[in-house]
Amino acid sequence: MKQKVDFKKLLCGDYWNFSPDIDFEMINWFFKTGLQGEYETTPCKFHRAGINQLLWGYSMNNENNHYVPFPIDGTKDMSNFVRAIMVNAIVAPNSWSGNADKIAEWRGKNKISLEKYRMMTFPDPNTNDPRSLLWDISCFKGREIKKEFAHPQYKKRTVPRIIQVIFSTYGHGYFVTVEFSFWEFNYEPGWSMLIAEQGKGEYLGDFLLRAKQNLEEITVEMDDRALLQENEHFIDLSKQGCFNCTWTEDEEPGICGYMRFDKINNPVIDNPSQCFCDKWRLRDFGNGTSDD
Repeated sequence: MKQKVDFKKLLCGDYWNFSPDIDFEMINWFFKTGLQGEYETTPCKFHRAGINQLLWGYSMNNENNHYVPFPIDGTKDMSNFVRAIMVNAIVAPNSWSGNADKIAEWRGKNKISLEKYRMMTFPDPNTNDPRSLLWDISCFKGREIKKEFAHPQYKKRTVPRIIQVIFSTYGHGYFVTVEFSFWEFNYEPGWSMLIAEQGKGEYLGDFLLRAKQNLEEITVEMDDRALLQENEHFIDLSKQGCFNCTWTEDEEPGICGYMRFDKINNPVIDNPSQCFCDKWRLRDFGNGTSDD
């Protein structure tokens, strides 16, 4: 698809509400063109500047593969995040350490200016809406990963969960990764997994749909987990010294408040020696503390 892109309209967000694909594709293009020339300054004392540094707006040495997660979970305004990158790309006079000449060279070579436009070729769009699919994949945060996809060789790393879903780019197309962790590590950050990468010429919506389908494949079905909770026995882990538990209902001893919150019928803690609530872990300690 041929598209005339006016840099002033891009900066002002005129395309965003009608076609966010244009903004996303142009951001990737900015990073991509930044990799295609000698735009990184020679180190001066402790600083090395470059186009990646300019676009992301960080103050450390330029790293061509540095990326920042886009705010896909609704906690921040995606439009403002995108606009900040556009400002850095189109009008910022220099990056943090002042490589104005290199930035001018990059903009001149790629005809980036408020007074100019470019004819761009983008993948043909279809009904796979990137905006709604970004929201869909953000909702996988907190989902449990099937053990077969998360360190299956370590039996004592249990109940793996997604603790962050990352969507970003640094010039080779967009990608989706997840950070995940285990109950035994209190779900502190520790590991990452690539979910999908955008193929050359692939429409962003198609790529995001593929990422969503891959996430569905590796995570536990919500309905299956609810059924497990309903049919098994559970216990408040504070009785085992677990500081994560905030769901004990003191006014009703033996009742699990977390289970009631999930509208599970009769959430009675009736067999402490069996299973634990999915909020923390399923009962299967074995002996010892090392992985096996």
